[in-house]
This record gives sequence, structure tokens and C-alpha cells, in this order.
Amino acid sequence: MHHLSEAASRHIPILLVSAVFRKDQAFFKWYGQFYRKVLLLFQHLFVQDKASFQLLKENNITHCSISGDTRFDRVREIADNFSDLPVIKSFVGNDSVIVAGSTWKEDEKMLSGYMPAKLILAPHEIHEEHLLQVEALFTNAVRYSNWEKRTGNEKVLIIDNVGMLSRLYKYATIAYVGGGFTKDGIHNILEAAIYGKAVVFGPNYQKYREAKELIGAGGAFSVRDGAQWRKTVNSLLENETYLQSAGLHALHYITKNTGGTAEVLHYIQAKRLLTR
Repeated sequence: MHHLSEAASRHIPILLVSAVFRKDQAFFKWYGQFYRKVLLLFQHLFVQDKASFQLLKENNITHCSISGDTRFDRVREIADNFSDLPVIKSFVGNDSVIVAGSTWKEDEKMLSGYMPAKLILAPHEIHEEHLLQVEALFTNAVRYSNWEKRTGNEKVLIIDNVGMLSRLYKYATIAYVGGGFTKDGIHNILEAAIYGKAVVFGPNYQKYREAKELIGAGGAFSVRDGAQWRKTVNSLLENETYLQSAGLHALHYITKNTGGTAEVLHYIQAKRLLTR
């Protein structure tokens, strides 16, 4: 609040980009007048969806427009500049593989209960204690950092570094995105969908617009437990047409939602915000 007030007092333009507003937020409570004043410090509010736009309008906040989510443009850029990962390519070979990214303990426990394909696992936490817990669940595993010590019989590759995940999904037959069994919810599903992959995640996804829309589009699936995970992954792996269709739906969803960054940049140029 203080930083925003100071910037506004100095007539420094402030933009809020890719915002999502919900009725249960403090801005829109009976006591929310103070919080709504914070929004007035922004020169413009770029929101992701019509619901957010209408909610602001209903509360007399008119300096806003719908521009979508700039994360769609970011994952598009990453995919367009994809570069191969030789170790990952070697591990996958010609086999089906599930790439599970940003996983937590609950995700890993469920995955270990049924894994009908090779698995590339990128845990959210990669400290030594957690990696040892993962290795206890998946006994036929090798860490990425120990790839040179592999025996050749490993079915699970544990990614024990950061920075690779957005490229890992390219190699997936099915993508699993973690976090859906935690109170905060799922991690970034767009990183997987951009490669035209069917995406699976846990039950806590309701506050993520893209998750609900991707399920509706036929490109994603939510599972509540191990039994549903088994059923979902089997239905995809056993029906190539269904699998490919889900992937195409995911890619189409990303494609039709790109362009938000260009809208924001157009506003900045039209208002000459960088030339004041």
C-alpha cells in the first residue's frame, strides 16, 4: 500500500496485469472501502476474464479492461524456443512416459501406487530429505544428477534441479501437475498444455480459471484419489485417439488465449507511458 501510494504521489503510472477478482476478496466485502481505494492507485487494471471485469464495474471501478492472462504468451514463447534435453530424450526412448511436475508428497504417494509407464518426476521441493522420501517410494529410480551411474533398468527419473520443468512436458505422453492435494491448489498447467498434452491434476483447482476451462475444453482431468488416477490414466493410454484428442484440445485452448501481452504493450505505447 505504501509503495503504491508513494508511486502515485510521484505520478508514476502503475498497471495491474493479468488480475483476477472474486466476490469473496476483501475489496468487495462490506468493510472493503479501504481496500478498494488501493485499486484506485493503479492507472489501469488489466483483468483476465469477464467476471472480474463485471465485478469491478459493479463496484464503480471503471479504469479496467479484459486482456486475458499474459502467462499464455509466456508459455508460447518458451515452447517456440524449445531446445532438446539429451538425458531426458535418452531416458524416454520410444516408451510412454508420464511427466509429473511440481509434485508434493500427496501427489507422489498417489503416483507411486500406480504407474503404468515410465515416470519423470520433478518434485516441488528438492532438498535432500524430500528426495530420499521420493526414492523410498520409487525404488527403481535414478536422480538426474546421477544419470551417469544408472543401471539401465530404471523406470523413474527424479529431477533434482530447478529450471527444466517447462521443457520436460514436451516429452510427456501424459502430463501430471502437482499441488492439487494441497490447500493452495495446483501449479502451472499451461506449461504442459502448450505442448498439446493431456493434463491431469488433483481435486483442488477451483480457484484457477484455466483449470476449470481446460477441463471443460476436454484437455484436462481432475482426480480425487488413486482409484480415479488409475482409471483416468488407463483410459488415456489405452485409447490413442482419445489421448491425441485431449492433447489437441489443450493446445487449442492455449492458442486461443494468447495475445494478452500485446494488448498491455499497446496500451503502454498509446498512453506513451515510457516516454514521459
